[in-house]
Amino acid sequence: MTLDAVTRELETVKWAINRLCSLSGYEKDDYLSSVQINPENADDCFLLDQYTRIIERLYQEQERIKKALSPVSYMGYLHKGQNGRYSADNHEMSSGSTFEALVYNQDTERNEWKSCKIEFDRNRNDYYIPDITEPLEGLCIRIREEQQ
Repeated sequence: MTLDAVTRELETVKWAINRLCSLSGYEKDDYLSSVQINPENADDCFLLDQYTRIIERLYQEQERIKKALSPVSYMGYLHKGQNGRYSADNHEMSSGSTFEALVYNQDTERNEWKSCKIEFDRNRNDYYIPDITEPLEGLCIRIREEQQ
């Protein structure tokens, strides 16, 4: 199977998850508000709980698929500003900001893109990226477009 074939299949999966979430009412309520059950039936209650957990995970993976399939809208290098925050051109990062960073993978012995989230360490009074050993200053990053 080629990478393009996997991409096409993931597009199909993304739309199927979106349809399931929409039909079940999950997207707007975080629970399956459109699913009718008999609240007196223990099996119905059990299945509703299980399906809610499954669809919650599917919804999260759908978001990951959307992000992976989104085009890169920006690529640049992080630099620490006077306000203490890191930015790349006009893309200022704050705690919780997500992007991809080009980091060295010791296992494969090459640079690879890795999904990252920047966090703030109050003890060091500085930002860091969990599981990344490279310094943030000068780190090559890219940002993907937000998809609906």
